[in-house]
Parts: sequence; structure tokens; C-alpha cells
Amino acid sequence: MLFSLLVLVGCVDVHPRPAPLEPVWTDYLREIEKFRRAKDVFFQSEKSPLAARSCGSFSGLRYYPPAAPYRVVGILQRYKTAALRLPADGDKTPMNAVALFHFTMSGKKQALEVWQAGDSAELTVLFTDLTNGRETYEAGRYAILEKAENGMYILDFNYAYNPYCHYNHDFICPLPPPANRLNAPVRAGEKLYHKTVAEGRP
Repeated sequence: MLFSLLVLVGCVDVHPRPAPLEPVWTDYLREIEKFRRAKDVFFQSEKSPLAARSCGSFSGLRYYPPAAPYRVVGILQRYKTAALRLPADGDKTPMNAVALFHFTMSGKKQALEVWQAGDSAELTVLFTDLTNGRETYEAGRYAILEKAENGMYILDFNYAYNPYCHYNHDFICPLPPPANRLNAPVRAGEKLYHKTVAEGRP
């Protein structure tokens, strides 16, 4: 069994520099399109998380259109001591909770716990929302927290992605903590890989 958290390690560098607070929208859209094309190429490569029998039928991942309200700016409140959420076990990487990310979305204040995998410096948010099981993967999705130009942080749900276990049951993926449940639909980022349910229902 394999462990999955980060989706494109060694494949695509999403944001190598501090992210601008207000990017030029046309440039931002081009970056998202470039990222999504690169990810489709990766999913057709020998490193693809897809089961071998599925690679030949792969026609691209499914996404919501990019939307500015889902790129949120907030404050990172670091814990004094990291809390171990998932201990190392075989192929599993230890996961530590290191902070709370405070932000406002759709006029509501929110806070999500931030995790780090092993020795990685990358900050990741594992979350669920009201689209799970209908429009998005029922177990939840992941998103990477970026440092902004002024020391604040950005959580861009337009880059939210599915864990590998959505594509291949040979992978073991950490589940979002109950505290990271958003009581709102987050219609941004990756959708279900296969359109198996009707979308747009209330």
C-alpha cells in the first residue's frame, strides 16, 4: 500500500515565489490553465496514480471554473508545539498539525487546521465541504497554503485537489480532521474524476 498526500511532488511547482495578494486576473487564469495541463500530462505518465488499466482511457481531470472568491487571504496562527495527527506506520508519512489558518470566505469567518508531512516545508490543508459526495470526492480534498508578499498567507481553493486514493484504491490517504469541515459548498478546484452523480442539485 502506498501513502498519498502531495499530488505533484517533483512534477509541478505551483508557486515558487511569494504569491501576490491581488494577481493580474488574466495572468492568474493562464497559470491555472498551465498547471491543469501539466497535471493531465503527469496523469498520463509512468508516475500516474491511476491504475494501469485506467491510463488508456484517461481524458483529463474535471474542474470548476476559476473563481476569485475562492482565493482567500488570511493569517497563520502557529501552534507553540506541533501536534502529531498521524504517526509513521510502514509506508505512511507522519503528519503534524502546525497551525490554524484564519480567513473570511463569503462573509463568514473560518479557521482550518494546517498540516505538514514529515520533513516537508509545505503547508497543507485537508478539508471537507458541502460538495463532497455529489460534485467532489466524498472523503474531502487538499489545498496548499502559500505565503503572500506581505507575510500573510493565501489558501487558493482553485488549486484544491483530490488525494490519490480517489483514483486508485492501492493508495492510503489521510482524512481531513473533523474540525476542517466547511459548512458551505466550495465549488473550486478538482471535481469528481468520474461524473457518477448529478451535479447542481440543492
